[in-house]
Amino acid sequence: GSRSTMAASTGYSRTSTSSKSLEVKWKMRVPRSPFCRGCDGNKSGIPWKCLPCVKTMELAYMEELQRQEELNNSLQQEMLAIRVGEVSLRDRMHDKQKEVSQLSIELNESESRSRIQSEHEQELVKYVKLGKEKHDSMVRIQSEILRENARLHEAAQSANEELTRISHINRDLEYSNQKMREENDRLH
Repeated sequence: GSRSTMAASTGYSRTSTSSKSLEVKWKMRVPRSPFCRGCDGNKSGIPWKCLPCVKTMELAYMEELQRQEELNNSLQQEMLAIRVGEVSLRDRMHDKQKEVSQLSIELNESESRSRIQSEHEQELVKYVKLGKEKHDSMVRIQSEILRENARLHEAAQSANEELTRISHINRDLEYSNQKMREENDRLH
């Protein structure tokens, strides 16, 4: 009982989080403690973890949660910027469509009037074609934005699934904390 209490009060080194599993991290950073599933590498058969092991798990969980939150914030900012760009693009496209329609009407009127010189008519045709080319270019840009939106939606969905997985880890941590308190109460 006294050995586990002493191990539970022992601190641990906060090194940077690596890609190794939590179990490997426990073995590297935390002194062994009797009855601790973390220190004993899951061999004790008792679902109990000492305080340093629990703190190590909590630190890894909090770092992952913070990383996911930063990723979500970044994705939301990107999506907001894209939405703002879409609105501006739609407004510009609408203005250009009105401009093209107006130019087409003017061109039809000019063609019906014989007094208008051929050179002036050709200039109007060229201007309408230029407007149509700009319109086609904007349609292509909008298609690219829609594809990017789909990619960001998938990334956001993946981040939400990761947060769900983290919530399951948190539930397991709470269960481990409860068992640790019960075992400590029993040992004292």
